[in-house]
Amino acid sequence: MARTGLRRRLFAMTLVNAAMLVGVVLILTWRSNQAQQELRRLVTTEGVAIERLGKVATLHASFRAQWIAAAARGPEAVASAGRSYGSIRQLAVSPGSDARSAQIGDLANGLAAELRNAVRSWPEWDDAGRRAKATAITVQCERITRQAAIARDAALRERDAKLETISHDPRNTLAIAFGIAWIVAVMSMAGAVTAMRRIVSPLENLSRAAQRIAAGEYAARAPVAGDREIAELGSAFNEMAAKVEATLDATTQRALTDELSGLPNFRAFSEHLQDELIRADRYPERFGLIVVDIDHFKKYNDAFGHLAGNDALRAVSATIRRTLRTVDFPARYGGEEFVAILPQVDEEGMRVIGERVRQAVESLPPIEGRRAITISIGGALFPSDGKTSEELFAAADTRLYEAKESGRNRVVVPAPSRITERS
Repeated sequence: MARTGLRRRLFAMTLVNAAMLVGVVLILTWRSNQAQQELRRLVTTEGVAIERLGKVATLHASFRAQWIAAAARGPEAVASAGRSYGSIRQLAVSPGSDARSAQIGDLANGLAAELRNAVRSWPEWDDAGRRAKATAITVQCERITRQAAIARDAALRERDAKLETISHDPRNTLAIAFGIAWIVAVMSMAGAVTAMRRIVSPLENLSRAAQRIAAGEYAARAPVAGDREIAELGSAFNEMAAKVEATLDATTQRALTDELSGLPNFRAFSEHLQDELIRADRYPERFGLIVVDIDHFKKYNDAFGHLAGNDALRAVSATIRRTLRTVDFPARYGGEEFVAILPQVDEEGMRVIGERVRQAVESLPPIEGRRAITISIGGALFPSDGKTSEELFAAADTRLYEAKESGRNRVVVPAPSRITERS
């Protein structure tokens, strides 16, 4: 099959990659210019902030000296000093770009409040109070001066670091752009050479796998290989086949399972019994078949309702499953009857197993205060009671009828122990 169109698309992809290469270079160059402009704006803003922090530190140092002199002269000088701090405070609380500026603004607001309090109360205070307030304001002024100086020095260091970055960024960006350009060029050429193997061959394998799946081989799986789209297609095929296979398995399982009890239904039991007959006849071996019937189940339904009867069926089926051996195969026969295959047992073993099941059901506590449940069991043994399923069922049904006629809640199996009385 010719693939000329695909080859043309591959060469077109190479041209597109070349165009992308040019685009990458242009984008990187534009980004470099944008980054430099942004950094210049940032550095300019920081320069204003640095200058403001320096002024704040200088003005607060000057105001400290002014305050000390005013505190020594009297109330009028104190009031004048308080008024003169307004412009200094405005500079200190101007919006900053970091937490340090905000902290200095908070300190300046606090100092302004202290000065207003001092101006208002200075005439009323004695000498000791005036000295304490003067000292507190002096200390606060010194703190603002120190914090502003520290913030200014830190901002200067950050600005110098950014300037150093700006000096190297254009060269780094250009080197990266050329490096990426060479990488894209090499990858484009390599892609043009290897794309045939990575696209055509996986598609051919995928087509063969799809044909097998379409023919009904649901266990077949498509190879997950090649580029992303082809691999996704292979995964989609695999997922589709797995879902169909799981649906078929679930449908088969539902067809062989009794919905109410959760045990295998009679169809599954019949298939298993045929396999057991073939195996036992070939090797030869003995196995047992028991039929279990819930005693007086119609009266139970009439007394408590069909929902209660369903509860009883579920309880009995769960008990049978739990009590039998792992090698045994229980199933629901229909209505209130159950059956089970007991591999490799004799008459006594069948009796013991049947008694264990009967006693386990008899020991069940009454469901929601209703009447206790009992069962009757009849058994048959291969090959002494028959070599076909019909013969075995006939023998087991006869013994089940014998158990019911003898008073129910009993197990009747082949000789030597034909009837086991209720314990």
